[in-house]
Amino acid sequence: MKNPPRAAIVALMALLPCMSSGAQDDIYSTFLQPPDSTRTKVWWFHGETAATHESITADLEAFRHQGVGGVVFYDQVHGKGEGASDVFSPAWWDELTFSAREARRLGLSFEVNIGNGYVAGGKWITPDKSMQTLACTEMVVDGGRDLSMVLPLPEKMPGGWHHDEAVVAVRYDESLLAQVPMEQLSFDSDRPFTARSITYEVSARGKARTSSMQVPPSHFTRHPEQPAVDTSEFFGCGFTKLPPVGELQASDDGVVYRKVCDLRPRYRNFGGVKRQTVAFAPVSARHFRIVVSDATTKISVATLSARAAVDAWQQKASLISEFMDNAPSPPYSPGDLVDFTQAIDLTSHLAADGTLTWPHSPRGKWLVLRFLSISNGGHTKHGRAEALGLECDKLSVEGARQQWRSYVKPVIDSIRAHGGALDGICMDSHEAGPQNWTVGFAGEFARLRGYDMMRMLPVMAGFVVDSPEASEAFLSDLRHTINDLVADRYFGEFNRLCRRERLPLTAQAIGGALCMAGDAISVKRFIDKPQGEFWAYQTEGNYDIKDCASAAHLYGKQVASGEAFTDATFKHSLADIKHLYDYALAFGINEFVVCAVAYQPWVRQGSEPPFINTANGRQYVLHRLNTLWPMSRPFWDYQARGAWLMRQGKPVADVCIYLGDEIPMRTLTHRLPPLPQGYDFDACTTDALLHRLKAEGGRLTLPDGVGYGMLVLPPDGQLPAAARQQVEAFRRQGVPVYDPQTDSRTLATALREAGLPADIETGAPHHIYFAHRRTAAADIYFVDNHGDEAIDDTVAFNTSATVAERWDAVTGERCPLDIARAGERTATRLDIGPREAYFYVFHHGEGLATTSANRAAIPPKGQAITLSTPWDVTFDPLMGGPTGVQRMDTLADWTKHADPRIRHYSGTAIYRNTFRMKKSDLKQSCRLCLSLLNAAAEVYVNGHAAGIVWCAPYELDVTPYIRKGKNDIEIHVANCLWNRFVGDAQQSE
Repeated sequence: MKNPPRAAIVALMALLPCMSSGAQDDIYSTFLQPPDSTRTKVWWFHGETAATHESITADLEAFRHQGVGGVVFYDQVHGKGEGASDVFSPAWWDELTFSAREARRLGLSFEVNIGNGYVAGGKWITPDKSMQTLACTEMVVDGGRDLSMVLPLPEKMPGGWHHDEAVVAVRYDESLLAQVPMEQLSFDSDRPFTARSITYEVSARGKARTSSMQVPPSHFTRHPEQPAVDTSEFFGCGFTKLPPVGELQASDDGVVYRKVCDLRPRYRNFGGVKRQTVAFAPVSARHFRIVVSDATTKISVATLSARAAVDAWQQKASLISEFMDNAPSPPYSPGDLVDFTQAIDLTSHLAADGTLTWPHSPRGKWLVLRFLSISNGGHTKHGRAEALGLECDKLSVEGARQQWRSYVKPVIDSIRAHGGALDGICMDSHEAGPQNWTVGFAGEFARLRGYDMMRMLPVMAGFVVDSPEASEAFLSDLRHTINDLVADRYFGEFNRLCRRERLPLTAQAIGGALCMAGDAISVKRFIDKPQGEFWAYQTEGNYDIKDCASAAHLYGKQVASGEAFTDATFKHSLADIKHLYDYALAFGINEFVVCAVAYQPWVRQGSEPPFINTANGRQYVLHRLNTLWPMSRPFWDYQARGAWLMRQGKPVADVCIYLGDEIPMRTLTHRLPPLPQGYDFDACTTDALLHRLKAEGGRLTLPDGVGYGMLVLPPDGQLPAAARQQVEAFRRQGVPVYDPQTDSRTLATALREAGLPADIETGAPHHIYFAHRRTAAADIYFVDNHGDEAIDDTVAFNTSATVAERWDAVTGERCPLDIARAGERTATRLDIGPREAYFYVFHHGEGLATTSANRAAIPPKGQAITLSTPWDVTFDPLMGGPTGVQRMDTLADWTKHADPRIRHYSGTAIYRNTFRMKKSDLKQSCRLCLSLLNAAAEVYVNGHAAGIVWCAPYELDVTPYIRKGKNDIEIHVANCLWNRFVGDAQQSE
């Protein structure tokens, strides 16, 4: 880990005019001192250790002192939680209520999570109030007599609970219904076997990098030399194609084999069944085998079947959910299908104990199918162990209400009774797997879809009923019904319950993994404060937060919240984390909630070295014992300024991209067109297309006035009838519509020919992310140079402003810009260093730049004076550093130092030096420029605290503290804690 600066330079610069002589306007004043409501909050994880009042106060006071806006009290445990109090024990209640009172005393907002661990459940959720699935058991019987039998139950039935839904019997035809196991991944027979599907179980590959929480592909990244990936199909987070895990082959003689089908890989999913089915046209052969394509792949179960099946029916029936490969089923002929029109309904003959009585059963063999609702075992996790339990039902209000009565309402009442602060309820992402049933689901289906689903139940067990097309259509209706219910009966119900308590609900509906069959955009209409998430490894952004911002814009919500910096480690500097913040702000997030801060049970006393709770290795680093913490105040101020400014006015985007009507649905790369640089978009789904967007003046508009210049349709051309009718109505009303299925033009050409210029038009390609907000008086652009190359370019902004300024959220400086007007566009110089980001504020009327005088927006740097004399450096022995003064010729890279006490030092070191200034030098501005690497530095000049340097451009204005002649400089350099971890690990080997 490279830690302190390698060089320090005092740069002489022309005086920068950063303040006007008149009064600042209100928006700039608030920008300098943003309200606490815009300050970043933290998920404050408890449960790893015992808690004390002293350490709770230490944590909260540290948050308040450094500029954190509030905390979300959240039980989340990754270790054994030894010594931690039990949920609802007196010690637990004291920990919670004392924290809430301390938050009120300190002026911090205080919210609580909706459950112990995540996400919504616990030991109080009984199986009948838990997540459920429709299970099916089979039994072959001989008819022609009075029958009485006990029908089998599923092998796994969490909690032992079930609720019978239906029993049907169909003629057993071996040629259509036989299933044979493939022992050792092969099957051999003396006579031909006609197969139509195969079901198998394979271990997942790729782990989280196959998740649907995609990052932008390589052609959006700062590495233009990398080849662009194929974005025509799903590739997961890492854009590494997962090839088939193998293939099924058939042979007539056992020697020469032919390919039947590929076996799909298993994308990572949270919960759900592990088995999946590939359906294919009938193949008759005596020998079948599976050839595995990768030696690391394990196929543990495989069953060859004569049954015609809906291809990938487990995904389509919401037994697996996260990403669904919507491959069509084979075009089976009627002779391939079981005739379910002749099925006999035996539901009324089933007794409560599972005994089926069937008098006068017809002759022949019958396959009896028993459909029943069972708990799917979806379970809370990472909470305090004694309170973990089943997740609540997501498709019925009774599940949400049980969670509310058992956990949330007692927490609310107790905090209020003890005088604590309570400002909201938080719900994390759903990661407990899919759900496809609840008692009463059939009635809800009929209400929402307009027909009785019961005769189609066999499709939910993989059978084809009527035809492949009819079965596929039914499963699509099933998933839409699940989406409608989870949106209203789960998220909506929790939001309604919170409103009754006058508390906002912040919820990740549905969540980054999308492991529930739902629409990740329209479901957020039920949430007062929708939230997405972004992780530290996702350095180029992700589309989960774009979904969140799009939903906020489409449904008129001022705040789009983001679970921020998830799994940042002690390797990450404050500048690294700022890099993540900048893209999230550009993607439309304007509230930040850190995931996470581990509660720290220790308070350092005198000469004791610090101990750190690393949450069993998850680290959760932004806390008071991080070596960078004492210098983090500007880091938190920066976030608050940006979040506040990006809540002003309304969002501006050029294009609305309709993603289609498939469920599960979210923004994925293969659903996006190649949008040219300089344009921004929101993504919408069918609900907003039909119920929120209107045509007005040749544009699409929302009820609050937000609008788009063009509608872009999905690349697969799959639109439901109602959406297609709406699109055609928009066309007739003059809205430009781009359909990649029928339009031979590129999207860039279509935008240009529609008279829609880029919102930001640069002279050359740059790795820029941006966001645009518009108030009644100003256009506010946030521009992030997300690359490692400086940008010096003339840029045209899509505004007709007369005054332009650059606002720096790091320093609070406000500088005038020269502009050139061209019609309705305003051009100015964009001078942004690597990984720098600024606000460009355009408005009409008087501002800092009140004349058209020709002057550069950012004055050129003057002569730079390098401090070449040796430094006297002191380290903290309690942090493992050497004692006494060390002499260093430069501000060296500690990781290359010969002394291991310095090489593996983590903490603060103090560098002292002197420099001289001439009287003539004092006429110019003086900035200290530091080339920091994974560090932060607090600078003192002549005994005065001059400020903290923590991110690009690593400069500090020290003009007020410089004097003629000799000047003393002292730089307190803090590095990342990872250095110490490396050293300690080496000593333990």
